Amino acid sequence: MLDLSRYTESTRRHLYDLVVAIQFTPPHPDELDDLDDVQLVPTLSPDDAGLTVFYAFGRWFAAWEHVNQPDLVPDQRLELVRIEHDPLTPDGILLYEL
Repeated sequence: MLDLSRYTESTRRHLYDLVVAIQFTPPHPDELDDLDDVQLVPTLSPDDAGLTVFYAFGRWFAAWEHVNQPDLVPDQRLELVRIEHDPLTPDGILLYEL
């Protein structure tokens, strides 16, 4: 089980990999319920989006930018989520939008 109560580099790296899997890895075609789900396929790499995973104020966060959507105002281009442990999910974490 992940210990999210303190900072370690190994935890940060593991969370980074989980966020990449959740947000930046295209789903398998069999997992798409309908054609509208195709728009959920990421078009940026984590590096292009500036993905950062960090620990502050006793909590873990992830942030990235939707740089491929210039029509969004700058405040809406930045995605910031809080990372929480959830043993009921396949990845073991949930991302809460802030």
